[in-house]
Amino acid sequence: MASPIMDNSQRYGAISRLLHWGMALLFAWQFTSATAHWLFPDTPFEAFFWGTHYPVGVLLLTLVVLRTIWALANASRRPPSVSVMAKLAILHSTA
Repeated sequence: MASPIMDNSQRYGAISRLLHWGMALLFAWQFTSATAHWLFPDTPFEAFFWGTHYPVGVLLLTLVVLRTIWALANASRRPPSVSVMAKLAILHSTA
């Protein structure tokens, strides 16, 4: 069974979940690059991660904008919030 693209009252759609988990992985990459820059200066490990820090940050900013637009477009179809943190979120954009 194919996953629906749009959100519905039962679950988040494929795009919402892709944006959520893709951004989670990119944030983990950003934290890894910042930690490598701080703990392992002037090493190949730091050079590899730090060299990607700026482009990944720009990509994350772009995805934040896209995710906000997607959340607004799906606001009336989304499942109800299940936690206090989700209820406090402006757009309820957790997927």
